[in-house]
This record gives sequence, structure tokens and C-alpha cells, in this order.
Amino acid sequence: MAMKLLEKVKKRAEKAESILLDKEPNIKLNGKFSVNMLNTKAKDPTDAIFGIKPDGTIAHFCISEMPHMLVAGTTGSGKSVLLNEILVTAMCHSTPDELKIGIVDPKRVEFGRYKKLPFMLADPITDMDEAYDFFEYLVILMHERYKLMEKAGLQNITLYNEYAEKNGLDRFPYVILLVDEYSQLVGTHKEVEGLIVQLGQMARAAGIHVILATQSPRSTVVTGIIKANFPSRVCLMVASDLESRIVLDEGGGESLSPKGDMLIKLVDGSMVRAQGAYISNKEIETIFNHLRNTMPEPEYVDYRAIVAETRGEGGEDEDFGGIGKAPVRKSAKRNLNTPLANPSSKEPSIEKKSAFAIKLEKNKEEKVEQGAKTLEKLQAEKLEKVLRALGKADPEPQTSNNTNNKQPIASKTKPKANDPKGSENVVITTDKSEKKQINGSTSPIMQKMLKAKKQVHK
Repeated sequence: MAMKLLEKVKKRAEKAESILLDKEPNIKLNGKFSVNMLNTKAKDPTDAIFGIKPDGTIAHFCISEMPHMLVAGTTGSGKSVLLNEILVTAMCHSTPDELKIGIVDPKRVEFGRYKKLPFMLADPITDMDEAYDFFEYLVILMHERYKLMEKAGLQNITLYNEYAEKNGLDRFPYVILLVDEYSQLVGTHKEVEGLIVQLGQMARAAGIHVILATQSPRSTVVTGIIKANFPSRVCLMVASDLESRIVLDEGGGESLSPKGDMLIKLVDGSMVRAQGAYISNKEIETIFNHLRNTMPEPEYVDYRAIVAETRGEGGEDEDFGGIGKAPVRKSAKRNLNTPLANPSSKEPSIEKKSAFAIKLEKNKEEKVEQGAKTLEKLQAEKLEKVLRALGKADPEPQTSNNTNNKQPIASKTKPKANDPKGSENVVITTDKSEKKQINGSTSPIMQKMLKAKKQVHK
């Protein structure tokens, strides 16, 4: 099935090329379908091509409608080609004022060619500490957009952009955040999951959309909360039925062919099969050179400075002028020792240390304090018992726990000086665990206490 589909795709691509060159888009191919690439109009700037369906139609979807997507595929499945295809096709029918792209690339090599593109918010981020700042910036951007929409009385980016166009305001560009090798990122920086979840839960109406890609869809990586907030899934060839079920909630991904064969699960639960289109490195470079030569230079976002301001590291200026485009901050140096902050307030509330670790430390401190108090109490009780025995001629009898009904241990002391008979003995009763006579064999401390007691008697 896959080979037949590949052959069809190849033949159709060859004929489509000639049609495009002749500017005759409506000629039928093989009498089954027509190619109308020239007259195709995207729904919005996030409309991207994924591949070709088995019936020959183009599989293209708006990322804004998905609205967040999980992409999984093992080595050789065609995952990287698909991600390039999505971004490139979205850029080909949009402008930098309509679409912005952010890329987090832990592998450091796959998306380096995206540097200095007009559509980029920043160069592809390869440092994972900087990645945290970038995620936090997007959360800040989301909240700032919501403030402006609330002020205008509007509910989503589409309505706001219509309002902005009528009133001479800056439109909000759509933002696509691509995180490649998400498993590697979350494996070393677990704390980023919280920010990604925030974006998944709230960022749709603000026009910010996230694509998470991974080679190893494990349950520890693709957690339940991630799946709940990433309803659209793309599964290329995976290693096992279990991985397929983690991605799609059903099997089938393990039976796919390599190099672009995919199953797409949409928001409504429907499943679409498609064959991804191949786009070579040479073709990508040609397109990117054209974009760089024909469009203005990129307006990079100083996201670290914006995050620093929100954390209280910069000045009091909270003006995010131009937030609809690309807010820029060139001041406020980053302080790595400053705690992270909740984007909705200036009070530091987001900490990199996990709540579990904090709880362990607290329990440890409480146990140490409790142990010290218990030891102090036991020592005080023991000392009080000895002093009471030394200060009374007839101490209160104590109940023995000895099951053998043995008599309590008694020790003799010298008679009191004012006692004419001098025959009464001081009886000291102790527990079984304290069968020690108050005599010369006692500890040095007890010897001093006895000596002091004798001096008092004299």
C-alpha cells in the first residue's frame, strides 16, 4: 500500500510541476483529481501542508485549529522532514507581520538554517536554560494579549485583528512554537512542563500554538496532562504498539512505513492517513534565501530582558509597546539567581525546586527537631528521678514491670547527721532498665551530685 502511494505521489508531483510551469492548474491528473496549487487560498497564516491523502487530495490543516499538536516518530520515520514541511509551507503564504516562529532545538543541528529568517522571534534556541526564559516570555506575551483583548471586549485573536485593522492598531501575529526532541528537554529540565501546560491550556485564543516533537513517546514524557492539552496528534512510524497508543490512544503507528507515512488524529477524534511530501535541504535553502532577500530583516525579541523586567530585575516600566508584533528589550541584564516569577504578577512564585523536594527537606527538619526535643525530655525526666531519690528519705514507691516479681534494688547511704538512731536507710527504687547503685561506681556527674549532697547534710 505504501509503495503504491509513493509511486502515485511521484507521478503526481512530476505532472504538477509541469502544470505549475504552464500555469494551468485545473488539468486533471489520471482522471481522478485535479491540482490547483496556484489558486489555493490558506484559511489563516498557520495553514500548513502535511502531505497527500490516499485519495490524492492535499492534507493541509491550520495549526490554529488544532490548536496544539504532538508529533512522534522514530528515527527514519520522516519526522524532521515533516516539521520542516509544516513551517516552510506556512511561511510561503504568510508575511512576518502575520506569522512568527520560535524553535527550541536541543539537538542543535536540525534547525540551524532558520537563523536570521524574517519570521523568527529569535534564533533557534539550543541552550535549555534560555529555553525556559523563552517559554516564560511566551506566557507573558499571552497574558499581555489577553489584557488588550479584555480592554477591547474581544474573545480571540481573529476578532481582535479585525478590530485592530479598523482602529489603526497593530495586529497580533500568530505564533508557532516548535519544540523538537521534547523528551530530551523535559528529561533534564522537568520544570518547563508547567510553562508548556500553561500555553496548552490558555494560549489558543491569544494566537500562540505549540508543536511538541519526540522520537520516544514514553508515558513519563507524554504525560496525561500533556495529552489533555495537545488534542491533535501526528504519529509516524513508531517502535511498538504501546508507543502508538501513547500518541494516538490506539494502535496502528507501529505498522506504518518509514519516510513520511503518518496517521493524523484531529481535534474531533477523526483519523486521517497521509504521505508526507519530501522537501530537500537544497529546496529549503533556496526558499530561505528568497525570503531573506525579499523581506525585511527580522525583528528579534529580547525575551530575556522582558522576562527580567517581569521578575523585577529591570525597571518599573511595564510598557509592552508593539506586543502585537515583536516587543524588544535591550536592557535589564539577566540575574540567574533571581527566582522565577508568575507572569500574572510581580511576586516570585514559580521556583525551579520541585514541591516534592521542598516537602522532603521540611519533613527532615521536623524529624530532627522532634528527635532533639524527645532526647531533651528523656534526659530531664531521668535527672529529676535521681534528684528526687537523693532528696527524700522515703521516696514514693514505683510499680515494677518485672514479671518475675523481683524486689526493687535498694542501696544504703550514710545516716543523717541529726538522726540519733542512725539506722534508717535511704531506699532508691528504680526501673529494671536502671539497675545502678548510687555509689562509687556511678558516673562522674553523679559522683559530683552525691558529693554536693553530702556537703549540704554536713
